[in-house]
Amino acid sequence: MLGFQYVVAKSRELSSALDRELSAVSNRSIPFRSVSTSCSVETALPNDAVAATEAPVASSVRHEGHAFLNSQHKRYAKAVRTHDRLLNQGQALDAALSSTRVKLQTEAASDQYVTQNFHLVSKVRQQLAQVRTLVLKVVEEVDQVESLLMKRCEERAALQNAEVAAKQQQELECFEVSIAEESEGRRRELLETRRQQLASAFANDLRTYQTLVGHPEDAAGVPKRLLQDEEETVTLDEVDLVVSADPDQLDAFYGSGSERDEEDCLGPRCDAFLVLQELAEREKDEAEMDAAKRKEMDAVQEGPASQAPSMDQRTEKVM
Repeated sequence: MLGFQYVVAKSRELSSALDRELSAVSNRSIPFRSVSTSCSVETALPNDAVAATEAPVASSVRHEGHAFLNSQHKRYAKAVRTHDRLLNQGQALDAALSSTRVKLQTEAASDQYVTQNFHLVSKVRQQLAQVRTLVLKVVEEVDQVESLLMKRCEERAALQNAEVAAKQQQELECFEVSIAEESEGRRRELLETRRQQLASAFANDLRTYQTLVGHPEDAAGVPKRLLQDEEETVTLDEVDLVVSADPDQLDAFYGSGSERDEEDCLGPRCDAFLVLQELAEREKDEAEMDAAKRKEMDAVQEGPASQAPSMDQRTEKVM
């Protein structure tokens, strides 16, 4: 503000000095003009020769005053421009000084506020630090909970997959056992029927032999061809030896027959028949399993809310 006042006072001083100079110049130029006019009037009365001799002197005087006025006018214009520039600079300086003053006042006020309320600012900073630590702790806990939930979900999915796989394996084993039992039962039935046939044939042969041995007088009733064949092939002593042979030999004999029967039964035709039966039974079992699964799915869709607690209890028990 003081600088602006100084600039204004200086500009006023310069303007007053310039006005004085201009007034002095104007006062000086008037006598020259009056003299020149008086000279011209006085010389107009004499003859033309005197006027012609005095004319160059008057023109030179007027020319010198005009040049002086031009120089003074230029100086005045320059002084005015300088004055305007100084005024503009003073206004800019005043604006800068006012803005600087406002900044200094605000900074001083803020510094004073900080110094007066430093304990409050430090307290707020501590509270912000505590809030940040709490947020970081919450983020860590959320990450831990997310990882734990993912782990539990994976464990539950693995447990359900293991239960389903174990159930399927158990059903497959039961199905294989049932197929094996059925095939073994059919095999035993075939062997039993073959043994019964062999036993009946042996009993018939034994009765025939006993009849022949116990009733020799009835031998005439037997066809001659059979008697001739018996006489040619075997005698009674040989038959007695065959009947009273070693039990091991009899077991080996009947065992060889049963093995041949088993081989005949387990031939390609019997295998194809058994395979077809097994396939039909498997298709039947699969159809029954599909029907049971459909029933279970319908039951689950009808009452999911009632079945959800039971599944959760099962998983909790397993875990």
